[in-house]
Amino acid sequence: MGTLTDAQLDHYLNLWAKWCHGDQAIAALGYPQYSIDQSFIQSNQTLHTVILNHDIESFIEKTVSALSLKDRLLADVGRREYGADRHSHDPEYDKPNQERNARSLGMSHSTYKRKLSDFRLAIWSAIIMLQTT
Repeated sequence: MGTLTDAQLDHYLNLWAKWCHGDQAIAALGYPQYSIDQSFIQSNQTLHTVILNHDIESFIEKTVSALSLKDRLLADVGRREYGADRHSHDPEYDKPNQERNARSLGMSHSTYKRKLSDFRLAIWSAIIMLQTT
């Protein structure tokens, strides 16, 4: 434990963004879409229940919320880059546009990239601390 690659960090941040983006849709629960059919419900009376674990997503959200108290712009850059902000792209289908995001936040592209680097470092550090406890 204690190591986290860039690919793993990206994976966790993408999971977090999809979790944030879908929080108001039933699809966010992770259940497959079925038409509601009483015969299906009655025939599916088993003890097997899907249990979803959103620990990493909720931990990242808590970390970003704490970051926003120190530097709101830093948290906003992270949310925009990964699609966790409702004014950003859909993380399921679209790719981020850093120049557009920078303009919408009222900063230069270089400042946006620096803030994004700081955001990633803060999240990386928090996850490393979580893994070592």
